[in-house]
Amino acid sequence: MTSVAMEENSARDNKAWVGFAQKRLSRWMNEPELWAKEVLGIELTEPQARFCNSVVTNKRTVVRSANGMGKTHGAAVLLLWYVSTRRGIVISTAPTWSHVRLRLWGEVKKLYNKALIPLGGDMLECRWKLGDYWEAYGLSTREESNFQGGHAENILLLFDEAQGVAPKIWEAAESMMVGEKARWLAIGNPLEPKGDFFKAFTSPDSWNPITLSALEHPNYIHDREIIPGAVTKGWAEARRLEWGENDPRYQARILGVFPEAGADRIVPMAYLEKSCETGSDEGEGYHLGIDVARFGSDETVFAIVKDNVLEEEIRLAGKDGNEIAGRVLKECERLGIPRKEARRIHVDVIGVGASVVDALKAEGWRADPVSFAEKARGTYKEECGPLDFANQRAELYWATRELLRLGLASIPRKFGSTWEELTEPSYSYDRKGRLLVEPKDAIKKRINRSPDGADAFCLALARKKSTKPTIILNE
Repeated sequence: MTSVAMEENSARDNKAWVGFAQKRLSRWMNEPELWAKEVLGIELTEPQARFCNSVVTNKRTVVRSANGMGKTHGAAVLLLWYVSTRRGIVISTAPTWSHVRLRLWGEVKKLYNKALIPLGGDMLECRWKLGDYWEAYGLSTREESNFQGGHAENILLLFDEAQGVAPKIWEAAESMMVGEKARWLAIGNPLEPKGDFFKAFTSPDSWNPITLSALEHPNYIHDREIIPGAVTKGWAEARRLEWGENDPRYQARILGVFPEAGADRIVPMAYLEKSCETGSDEGEGYHLGIDVARFGSDETVFAIVKDNVLEEEIRLAGKDGNEIAGRVLKECERLGIPRKEARRIHVDVIGVGASVVDALKAEGWRADPVSFAEKARGTYKEECGPLDFANQRAELYWATRELLRLGLASIPRKFGSTWEELTEPSYSYDRKGRLLVEPKDAIKKRINRSPDGADAFCLALARKKSTKPTIILNE
C-alpha cells in the first residue's frame, strides 16, 4: 500500500505500518506473493502465485484452470495488490452480475477486512475507491459500452470465469489495452475448445498461457486437505477411475486442459456399443417417451422402454392430439400400465404435445408433461457434485448419456437411426456455465431428419421431480 493511500484514506493507520510499507513498496510492486503474505497475511499457492506473477511481466495472461484451484480467490488478491501498489484502475467482470457481486467481490471484501495492514479507501458493494483514477470496481457484462473509454496509465482488466464472457465484451475490452502498462488477466475453466477464451489460450504471441492442474495443488501433492474446500487427491483420483483419463470431463475439471475437438458429443458411440447388450435397470418396468410431431415431415415417435432398455419404436405421421392420446391408451393397455401409474407416460408438451396431455387428462390419465425448454428438474445427480443445465433437454440428454455409460440403459443395435440421432448432438456451455445441448434444428440440417427417436428415448428416461427417482446418477 502506498503511504499516500494510507495517510489520506484510512483513520486506522499506524505510523509503524506506514514506515514499513514505504520501505517494502518497491518490492511489493513486483512481488504480489510477498505482498499477499505481508499485507493480507495469506500464503498463495504456487499455481495462484504463478498467474499473479505473470501479470507483473506480461501484458495479457490467460489461465485455464481445473476445478477447486482457488482461482477466484487468487483473482481477488490480485485486484487488491494492483490498486494498493500503484495508482491505477482495476475493472473486473464475470459472466453474471451475481458472480461479480457475490463471489469475486465477496472474496475482495473478505480479504480487505482481514488485512494485516489497513488498506484504506472506501469499500463499497462492488467498488473500492482511493482517489481520482485510483480505484477498482466490478461491472456487469450486459453492455459492452461499460468496457470502453478506460485509458488510465495503469489499468488491469480482470475476467473471472472468462469462458462465459460474451464475445462483444472481449472486443470492447481490447480498446483499453493501448497503454504500455495496461494488463489483462482472463481466467476460467476450459469447458470447450472454442470461443474467445480458447482463442486467447491458443495465441501465445499475444497472451501468456498458464495451465492450473489439480495434480499440482498442495492438497493433491500432500494427500491431505491443507486448504479446506479446495480440490483433494481423493476426489481427483475417484474421477480418474470413474471417467478415465481421456474423458473430456477429466481433462477439463482435473487436468485443466481443453477437451479435444470432437470430444463434445453428448453420447459417445462407445457408450452405446458397451451397453447395447447388457445395459438395464431391473425393476424400472415400462415407461413411454412420446415425442410429438410439430409440423411437416416430422413424426410422432413412441419409445417403449422396459427397465431402461428400448424395446420398440412406434412412428406416426399426420395425427392430432386426440388420435395420439388414443394410441397411448391402447399401448398402456397392451403393456399393462394402469391408470394410477400414468406418470410412466412422458410427453413432450411443446406445441401439439400439450393437446395430447390434455386429452389424456380428460380420460383420467395424468401423464408426466416434459418441457425441454423449461429449467432442469434436478432429478438426476452427477458424481462430481451439482451440474447446472440450461434446460430439461440438456438435463435429460446428459442423464441418458450417463445411464448408458453406467450400463443402466441400452438401445439394441437394430435401432440404428436412433443411435445416429443420439451420437450426433454436441454439448457446450452458456455464459452462466450451464450445460447446453445443440438445438434440434441444427441437428436436423446435418442428418436431414429430426432426431425424434433420440428425443423419445430421452423422454422415456424422464422422472417426475415430486417422485423419488429410482435412478440417481452415481450417488
